[in-house]
Amino acid sequence: MKLFGDKDVKRRLETFLLFDYRGVEKHLSKMAQNGWKLEKVGRYSWKYRRIEPADLKYAVTYVPDASDLNPEPTDNQLTLEDYCAEAGWEKIGDWEQMQIFCSAEENPIPIETDEKMRLDVIKKSMKKSFLPGQIAVLVLMFLLLAQQVNLSDPVEFFAQNYKLLLVAFMVYVTIANIANLFSYFRWCRRSEKAVAEGGTCAESPKYQTIQKVTLVLTVLFLIVFMVTFLQANGNGAGLFMVVYLTQFTIMCAVIELLQRRLKKAGVSKAANWIITILIVFVLTFLMITAVVVASLQYDWFSDESVAVYTTEDGRKYEIYRDELPLTVQDLLDAYHPNYSYKADGSSSPLMAHYEYRQHLWHTLGETKMPTLEYEITDVKMEALYAFCLNDYLEQDESAKRILGDDVCYRPVDAEPWGADAAYQYFHGNLYVNEWILCKDNRIVLLNADWLLDENQMAIAGQKLLCAEQAE
Repeated sequence: MKLFGDKDVKRRLETFLLFDYRGVEKHLSKMAQNGWKLEKVGRYSWKYRRIEPADLKYAVTYVPDASDLNPEPTDNQLTLEDYCAEAGWEKIGDWEQMQIFCSAEENPIPIETDEKMRLDVIKKSMKKSFLPGQIAVLVLMFLLLAQQVNLSDPVEFFAQNYKLLLVAFMVYVTIANIANLFSYFRWCRRSEKAVAEGGTCAESPKYQTIQKVTLVLTVLFLIVFMVTFLQANGNGAGLFMVVYLTQFTIMCAVIELLQRRLKKAGVSKAANWIITILIVFVLTFLMITAVVVASLQYDWFSDESVAVYTTEDGRKYEIYRDELPLTVQDLLDAYHPNYSYKADGSSSPLMAHYEYRQHLWHTLGETKMPTLEYEITDVKMEALYAFCLNDYLEQDESAKRILGDDVCYRPVDAEPWGADAAYQYFHGNLYVNEWILCKDNRIVLLNADWLLDENQMAIAGQKLLCAEQAE
């Protein structure tokens, strides 16, 4: 995959798996036939220089104690390079344990003559970098999935597109890494069988194509994720994400430069790793601190209010004028010009969840106006309905510790609401003005600071159980 290039130089992002030596050899030979010779192997890109089209031969072998972080080639690398130079092979570059050589001779002396030894060396090399790297990614993905999949609040989780996208991407990365490990062990089994029968190591399937697909999907995910994140959280949150990703990119570049400088300065591999890890911790702390402080200072996550209400004691509160499906005025003769009407929520292919609140900020001595709060959840996947309803009905342990074991929602008459089922909050031998209403695929949690009569219940049920949500 070409990154950029001028007339005589081309840099490409190559996506080979480390053990895929046959794939590398074939690719580099084809590039030479097209007039490009490998000049330098990098961690993220390979550099090619324009040549006259030629039928160059490439050979890839492995040195288990080699590493990109070693300040100098190991003795085994030097010995291999001397041997290859005598046999007419030019050292082009190395990538971790992989060593790449090139020859312009028509029939150069083979570097590898013992296929069993080649296979043993490859397996030993993969234990040094490929396998630990793949396993580390898997562990990271499992930890991130455990953090992101918040089933303690399933309604909020399933209703947010960007969270579902993030989890889907993590699952994909996990599957892709498991597939990489499976491919390697399958290749090992096939190679062991072939070598035992006197043949060579197994041919490589199109591993590079699979890696390219993963890269393309990653880019598409980032684009879609940013769009959905902006839609769900607004421009301020989008700015937060842009700043965060920019800082992360800069940090990766700094770490890459640091490792190269340490290597050039002769710092050992172990010391290079220790210094790198310490710098990563420091930069991560500074990066997170900077972006959080900036977001708080400039209110990146604040919703846009339409006015500010100043109470009698001088405190200021933001007022919102969102459209609500049910207002206090629909139920009571209560009006105040500084009422705040706020709607918030999100929708995904699995679920839509919106929260609404009408209230008036007041201080002691001011007239207290009625407050109305409710949530509307539309469960679009039938299999999730019982799970979500159960989440609404169950009380967590903290509530029981504070209010007692009798805290629960009890079934009440659903007819006044026009609902399929209704539940009212109960504790201390009393019913509280909080209800859960169910109709078709919709669940409503309604909280009022006064006791609704049957007429008000009918109005609330009509507006909340039947009307479209205000998005």
